[in-house]
Amino acid sequence: MYVSRATRVATSERDQQELSAEVIQADGHFVGIAVAWEQMRMDSHVLALLQLHGIPPLAFARSARSASNRSRDGVTALELVVLDALANRILSKADLVGWLARHHAGALATIQTVSDATAAVTSARPRP
Repeated sequence: MYVSRATRVATSERDQQELSAEVIQADGHFVGIAVAWEQMRMDSHVLALLQLHGIPPLAFARSARSASNRSRDGVTALELVVLDALANRILSKADLVGWLARHHAGALATIQTVSDATAAVTSARPRP
């Protein structure tokens, strides 16, 4: 199937705009999770539950820019994948969710927001 250069350029620009929008959202989620995680790490009961479920006490730091194109978009999208996996793992543990709901409702809300947002983005993408 032939695709004109104009169509390829338009598709590439559209994809870049979508990625940039996701990156802005991902940056906000990263900051929110980092703050929530620090609150959770101050609670010894949360640390015990994380250890019980094999969830490591992570440290959040931003990745460097890509050397090839001087952009963070791909790195930020990857960071969101990692955050989503962490959020889903936490939300799958009923005792941990219960404790967070009672003692760290703000942190739990942030974790749920990340999980919901990435699920919405994934479901909105067209299937090949």
